[in-house]
Amino acid sequence: MGRLELNKKNKIPKNYDLTYSQAENNLDDVKKILKTKYNIATVFRKKLPKKWLGRKVINGDKHDLRHLDPKKVVVGLIAKGRAIKNFNGFVQDV
Repeated sequence: MGRLELNKKNKIPKNYDLTYSQAENNLDDVKKILKTKYNIATVFRKKLPKKWLGRKVINGDKHDLRHLDPKKVVVGLIAKGRAIKNFNGFVQDV
């Protein structure tokens, strides 16, 4: 999988809504996304913080309609299933 590249050549159609997913190994890409209007989905272990990486956190477990989310937020998700016991950096502890 290639590195994230954000430039004017990669214009996204106006009817697209993208949410970038934070993983255990993509913090550099997440930092690039923080400079844009796009949202970031992040999994948290037990509770959602009010802010993450300087952005407001909204509850992403309420619905799956990501295109309705405000811009420039972190879509917080609570770890479920096997992710609860994931300690490789994918699930964030607050």
